[in-house]
Amino acid sequence: MKEDDSLDTFISKYQSAYDRAISAGNKIDEEMKVDIMFGALPNSWGPFIVIHGADPTLSLQNLISKMKQEDL
Repeated sequence: MKEDDSLDTFISKYQSAYDRAISAGNKIDEEMKVDIMFGALPNSWGPFIVIHGADPTLSLQNLISKMKQEDL
């Protein structure tokens, strides 16, 4: 994600990349999906990552919901 990208654009690009990876036969578990999403966020999301990144039960859908709340 670039600093000036909208969150919706970022999520859409992430989903497209994920769909391509799955179509290519890759298997990505829930923890890896969350880790990839965190890794794609720009530096300005650092505090958000620190707060939510330590939760081992965080699902991708839950993470996206939290990101949308943060982006308001």
